[in-house]
Amino acid sequence: MNSEQWKTIPDFPEYEVSDRGRVRRGVSLIRLDRTRVRLSQNGEQVRVNVTALVYSLFPERMDSGPLRQRRAMETNSRMGEHLRGI
Repeated sequence: MNSEQWKTIPDFPEYEVSDRGRVRRGVSLIRLDRTRVRLSQNGEQVRVNVTALVYSLFPERMDSGPLRQRRAMETNSRMGEHLRGI
């Protein structure tokens, strides 16, 4: 199995998302629920769809791995809405 890859979230440099759908700030993993996280910077808080975040930073994950089932449950319009917020 490949090792987990992490990328910094644009506009939120203190946060990273992995290709497996995990979100962390520093060494602490964070989650609101199964699909969203709350990111904060300079007093501003934003809720972000984790699946949309992963697909925007790891487009190769669109058709593979454990995120495929979650993607199938979301409509293209909803994904587009969340991607515009990233």
